[in-house]
Amino acid sequence: MNLHDLMVFSQWPGAFFGLLGAIMVASQTARTRYWGFVWFIVSDVFLGLYGCATGGWALAGLQVAWIVCSLRGAWMNSAANLTSKP
Repeated sequence: MNLHDLMVFSQWPGAFFGLLGAIMVASQTARTRYWGFVWFIVSDVFLGLYGCATGGWALAGLQVAWIVCSLRGAWMNSAANLTSKP
């Protein structure tokens, strides 16, 4: 299996980690939501690789935007940020 084949295969872990992140973001606890956003970031990296490997530049660009959104979500649900809220 060459590098291109591995990058094309990356759609499957990307989909799995995205689903895992979605389940965790729906949680009632901030800690679980935080880890859900972390899994979203992992998913975005895999799907961005897939987009690059297949020439789907719009998909790859979208994953960069989703990483920014997921970083904000993780920050908003981090323990340090939650302690400063009333």
